[in-house]
Amino acid sequence: MSLAQVSTVQMDLLPTIDEATFNPLRWRTPDEVGELLALADLPSLIAKIGSSPEWVWLIIAHRGSGRPWAQLCGHASRGLLVEVGFDDWSHIIAPEGARAWPRHDVGTFDWSYYACRDELHTIGSAFGAIADWMLDAEVANDYELRNVNDRRAAWRR
Repeated sequence: MSLAQVSTVQMDLLPTIDEATFNPLRWRTPDEVGELLALADLPSLIAKIGSSPEWVWLIIAHRGSGRPWAQLCGHASRGLLVEVGFDDWSHIIAPEGARAWPRHDVGTFDWSYYACRDELHTIGSAFGAIADWMLDAEVANDYELRNVNDRRAAWRR
C-alpha cells in the first residue's frame, strides 16, 4: 500500500514529525513481532489487519512500561477498532458522538471483538488516531475515549 492511499488529512501529520528524533516503536501480531523504524511505515502495517489469521490484531507500543500503546482489530477494508491505553487502563478511540449500539462482532478469523460499526476507523483515521496517541498521548478534538469494560473480546477457539 502506498502512502497516497491514506487520507491526506491524516498524512499531514508526517511533515511535523522529526524522523531523526522518532523513537522506534515495537509492533506485534499473534504470530509476528517487529520494529517500526519510521512512522510513515505504519499505514502499510494497518492495511494488513484482518487479511489473515496472523493479522487479526496489531499492537503498537513503546519500549518499557508506563508509555502509551495502541491496538487495532477488525478488517482494513471494512473498518478498524482502535483501542489505546497505558499499562493500567484502556479505552476505544471513537468518532465523537458515534453510536455505541448495536454491537456486532468486528473481529476476523479466530479473534472476536464486539463494537458498533459507527465506532470503526478507516486506515487513514486509524493512522491519525494512533500517531496522535503514540506521539503525544492525545486524542484529536473530533474523537472521544470510550470505556472498554462492557466490551467482549476473545479468541473463538
